[in-house]
Amino acid sequence: MDEEDESLSCFLCEESQACLDEEDEVEPMLDGCVTFSEEEDEDYVSTLFDRETSSGWFHCDGDRWSSGDWIKRARVEAFSWIIMTQAFFGFRFQTAYLSMTYFDQFLSRRSPVSEDIWAIKLLAVACLSLAAKMEEIHVPLLSDFSPKDHSFKGEIVQGMELLVLKTLEWRMESITPFLFLHFFVSKLSNHPPDADLTSRIIRLILSMAKEVYILDHRPSAVAAAAVLAASCSEVAKEGLECKLNCNSCCVRLDIDAVFSCYGIMRGLEVDKFLDAGLTTPPDPMSHFASWDSSVPLTSSAISGNITRKRKRLAFHDEDDPSQ
Repeated sequence: MDEEDESLSCFLCEESQACLDEEDEVEPMLDGCVTFSEEEDEDYVSTLFDRETSSGWFHCDGDRWSSGDWIKRARVEAFSWIIMTQAFFGFRFQTAYLSMTYFDQFLSRRSPVSEDIWAIKLLAVACLSLAAKMEEIHVPLLSDFSPKDHSFKGEIVQGMELLVLKTLEWRMESITPFLFLHFFVSKLSNHPPDADLTSRIIRLILSMAKEVYILDHRPSAVAAAAVLAASCSEVAKEGLECKLNCNSCCVRLDIDAVFSCYGIMRGLEVDKFLDAGLTTPPDPMSHFASWDSSVPLTSSAISGNITRKRKRLAFHDEDDPSQ
């Protein structure tokens, strides 16, 4: 027994209570970023550029919101709820942005049948739940995502998740601006990545996502523009191009796309809901329950709508002209 104890003791490290009481010094971290050596960083970012190019889903379409202004308003409310729920559960901002990407990807392929606000709410819940499963270690129960007063049953959220998965062809590993941030901060920022700079960058990225169609802008361009807008005073396009061309890996950036995103960000008023999301998380359930809706969000009402419109689920398939 003594020999066994001795053999086990060789795996133990010597530490005192003082060691346990010491706090590690934590440097500000950019959400979703991976830290490598400079050479590894460039290889990693080169891979991200390749994946971004091959994805092929960023494009401009002036008639994106053909369903009318109501869906623009519903989208803004959905993204506001996503941000507050991300803060409530302590999710990463990468998770919130990924869910917004799923949301826009879904609506680019399926248009709402009518002004069914409840369906947009359900879509927001399903997209955030899927993103959390992709990015988070601890994922809440499906019922925890829904408003307390008007809860979606777990099986209804699962049904919507499945529709999202099928619509996106199970391609859930989308590139987001957060994956590029560590690289661009090291190459483009005039300041170290302290908490204040990190906060400004995150606010700009999420504010832009809320205001414009995500799929119309390359994640790399959004990331570079956010770093520049957060760390620099206003610069002209020529100065921006010069700054980017000074860095070898930045030559793969679309300068016009970066400048377009930079201009949008410079004109954005960073919303109060983002300030809330970056400080004290409010209760997302109260916000969700306050959405205007012509359909009461009771479990029975939602179940009835799902049953009556089983194939529709309040969305048209853009590729199916028969619908």
